[in-house]
Amino acid sequence: MTKQEFKNVTKDCFKNYGFIINKNTFLLDLPELIFAVFLDKSNFGEYYYINFNFSIKQLHSEIGDIKNAGKWDNLDLAGHSRFTIFPADSPHYYQLHYENLCAIEYKEALSAFLATFFEPVKKHGLKHMKTFLDSKDYIFIPTEQAKEFLQNY
Repeated sequence: MTKQEFKNVTKDCFKNYGFIINKNTFLLDLPELIFAVFLDKSNFGEYYYINFNFSIKQLHSEIGDIKNAGKWDNLDLAGHSRFTIFPADSPHYYQLHYENLCAIEYKEALSAFLATFFEPVKKHGLKHMKTFLDSKDYIFIPTEQAKEFLQNY
């Protein structure tokens, strides 16, 4: 798959889940939080990582309209997923090497990941966010303010 095909398939998958695109960021505006997803290209090769951040609206009244999301940096939980289509014992477990991917397989794998990861967040909002604090499937770094907020939610 070419780099452009990789980007197009990724954009289509995120759009299907209700995300809007703001430059290189996929944004999902939910009642209690804003979800920001980034495809980060490695500096060391032709591969990408999926990184995401959450901003809890109750903690940030200045966020306002999601269209202005690129103008704020009030992110409460930052992390990256273990989304991959490579085997767990692969040295490339966390990396998406688009040149080695088939567009159909990548679309299926990314759609399955989005269904299992984002659907619960869309349905349950902040209640589901608490599960990320102790997750072994996702690596998250919450701010102290967000950690306290979620523990008391």
